[in-house]
Amino acid sequence: MSEVAMDQDDGDVPSRSRSSRMLLIVIAVVVVSAIAGWFGYSYLEGQKAEQAQAEARKAAQAKAAAAAQVKAAAPVDEDAKLAAELQRQKAEAEEAVKRATEERDRVAKELEDAKAQGTKGKKPKK
Repeated sequence: MSEVAMDQDDGDVPSRSRSSRMLLIVIAVVVVSAIAGWFGYSYLEGQKAEQAQAEARKAAQAKAAAAAQVKAAAPVDEDAKLAAELQRQKAEAEEAVKRATEERDRVAKELEDAKAQGTKGKKPKK
């Protein structure tokens, strides 16, 4: 081979070596970028999962608090119902006592009237 041909071969080797290096660098950057992207995506997915769990926990706590509030209010409602029932029964008992008292007074008056009429018509015995 001639010297000119050898000079071209020597010049071609470094350019191939540069091309290979550049290709390897580009491939390395792409691989590193892909790995970094995968780790970043995995991190974000983990954050989203934690946030969803926290929201689910918060919703469950709110639901439990609402259920406890309703449960706590139920005895108050029952107490109010019992108090109203007792008040109604008390009023009925008072009314029954009033009617019984009026009936007793009426019967006592009739008895007194009957005794008074009976003693007027009769003479006392001696």
